Amino acid sequence: AWGSSIRLHKHGRVKKYKAKVEHVSHSTDLALLDVLEPGFWDGLTELELGGIPELHHRVTVVGYPIGGDKISVTEGVVSRIEVTPYSHSGESFLAIQIDAAINAGNSGGPAFEGTRVVGVAFESLVEAENIGYIIPVPVIQHMIRDIVLHKQVTGIVRMGFTWQPLENPSMRAYYGLSNDEGDVHTHSAIQIRKRTTQTRNARSRTTTSGTATLTNTSEFYDGNMPDYTGILIRRVEPLAPVHRILKKGDVLLKFQGVPIGADGSVPLRDDERVLFTHLVATGKYIGDKVNLTIKRAGSPGVSEVEVELSRPAELVPGNLWDKKASYLIYAGLVFTSLSDPYLASEFGRKWEEDAPLDLIRQSLEGMPKHPDEEVVILSRVLVSSTNIGYEGVRNVRLEKVDGITVKSLRHLASILFNRHNTTSSNTNITISGTGNAPLAKLNDDVNSINACNATSSDHLCFEFAVDSFLLIVNRTEAEEQDPTILAESNIPARMSNDLKLYLENEIESHRRNESSLSPSIHASAG
Repeated sequence: AWGSSIRLHKHGRVKKYKAKVEHVSHSTDLALLDVLEPGFWDGLTELELGGIPELHHRVTVVGYPIGGDKISVTEGVVSRIEVTPYSHSGESFLAIQIDAAINAGNSGGPAFEGTRVVGVAFESLVEAENIGYIIPVPVIQHMIRDIVLHKQVTGIVRMGFTWQPLENPSMRAYYGLSNDEGDVHTHSAIQIRKRTTQTRNARSRTTTSGTATLTNTSEFYDGNMPDYTGILIRRVEPLAPVHRILKKGDVLLKFQGVPIGADGSVPLRDDERVLFTHLVATGKYIGDKVNLTIKRAGSPGVSEVEVELSRPAELVPGNLWDKKASYLIYAGLVFTSLSDPYLASEFGRKWEEDAPLDLIRQSLEGMPKHPDEEVVILSRVLVSSTNIGYEGVRNVRLEKVDGITVKSLRHLASILFNRHNTTSSNTNITISGTGNAPLAKLNDDVNSINACNATSSDHLCFEFAVDSFLLIVNRTEAEEQDPTILAESNIPARMSNDLKLYLENEIESHRRNESSLSPSIHASAG
């Protein structure tokens, strides 16, 4: 997605052709390219797409792996088909495991069964030899249909709840479910939060970086309703549309009429089963409505409900694709929003073990309650006389400023800069660069409750999540010293460009509102 120059090379030819990225699906590690020179297609023949290959069938993988610049052809046997984490995103989708070598550079290369394309090579298992993975046609076709329908990649939908299997006899009896296993096979999978298992498993894989395009499958359900069905809904995300319908403790029995096994699986074909999320990820889009069959505690029988599918935002993003991290500096205190990439950069690949427990919980279990909500943290302190004694404070979650609960980094910027303190002579707030010229005199009411009784209008009180830890800074000193702090640290601005633009728009909106209110104020005064 960040490629500045892309060239395509046809096998047996010398010329390289210019191309550009038209669409990217980061979730599924796919991209669609457009070739800018029409001559590229001369002499080429379209390939026919196949379905999901059978177990033990042989597939051929074609690509340009490291170790040479000529085309490489390897062959392997399909050994497993399951929903598994994709290393690029940490999200789980259907994948085909083969025993053919897939090395760096292979990614984006087609996998053939006979003359038909059955997938795209994309990653390998680093702890083992000759275990590679292929993105199957249904996953690829979902991206293509998404582009056709919406003119862009809208993304893979999520159900918006966490769940757990209902395989234990006591749990099944408690929820009024049958313990007759019937014909349903189990493969033990637990999903009790958004990414825990996914990110851990994804670490053990390496993507072979590249792109792909390409599709088409059907579900193998014979209509018989097995008894050993149902998964327990643990939590429903507050911002997901399903939050209005589903509740914690509901038992999900069917998705679009397809029974969900007690382990969360649904039929793929014959005796093969995969997690039910495959039905969601490869067949549905944001805004689609689906029918669910649920059993609710205290209600007789089962209920059919219709829910809308979406892709609810995460409180702590698992990735920051195509985005630059936002930051804000005040009194030498460096604030940013929490993300998994940030945790990995600070604490390494094992951040789930080494990071502060509070931040781990926010990432693994946190759910936003408000649109655009973020976890704001104090990343580090740039030492100066105004923050003496705070030097060792870092990687702690900010909760409040002067008693105001901080909802996001934008909200923090607004609290710090878009305000006018009538008791302070310092109303010129510099938010751009290290210069002395103020961006604006900001006029906003500051009648909020102060969390620190000992503070005055000349000070700001920062309250953090762990043990309600407090930091107090002097406003005047912060404004005077921040330009020097930034210059000494070679930082060009006290906030990232996105926050600066947000504040400028907010200030302009505030001024327009003031202007529109002025006539009525004067009229009533007269």
